[in-house]
Amino acid sequence: MRMNSDGEIKYMLSNAPEDIPFLELVRVSQLRWIIEQLFQEGKSYLGLDEYEMRSYPGLHRHMALVNVVMHFLLTVRIEFGLKKTISP
Repeated sequence: MRMNSDGEIKYMLSNAPEDIPFLELVRVSQLRWIIEQLFQEGKSYLGLDEYEMRSYPGLHRHMALVNVVMHFLLTVRIEFGLKKTISP
């Protein structure tokens, strides 16, 4: 269960084995949020969703290039201590 800043409560279900520690489940659920944020930024600012499918190798190259750019921008953000997301 997680409460957002607007007061909305979110619940998560898992099909993980019962012997997995609760803190591990929390850690994994937080990783999902980070990955969703990366995809959102990639789509919004870097054109991750603008590829028109012509071939799988082309799609693969497009995704790889966007990921390299995302990594570069993250490195710049960390190096200069920027906390905001990329601005268009």
